[in-house]
Amino acid sequence: LDGTPADLGRAIPELAPGAALVVELPTEDARATFARTFGEVAAGALLVYQDSAGDLALGESSGDAARRLGLGVGARIGLRRA
Repeated sequence: LDGTPADLGRAIPELAPGAALVVELPTEDARATFARTFGEVAAGALLVYQDSAGDLALGESSGDAARRLGLGVGARIGLRRA
């Protein structure tokens, strides 16, 4: 994702770990959780988290979010509060 947790916090005020998000995809929407670690969500759940470079990332606990959602490099998605 192109941005940092601070960017997301400005776009979605008062966002805290555990908050439900909607990932807006070209063909459908998916549910995700804003989390600090993969362990904070169930296996197979989508999450938005801060990666080791400090950027936002979209992942799937015990899975592959890009494959599951059909996303390639440079794919554009949106995020909003659920």
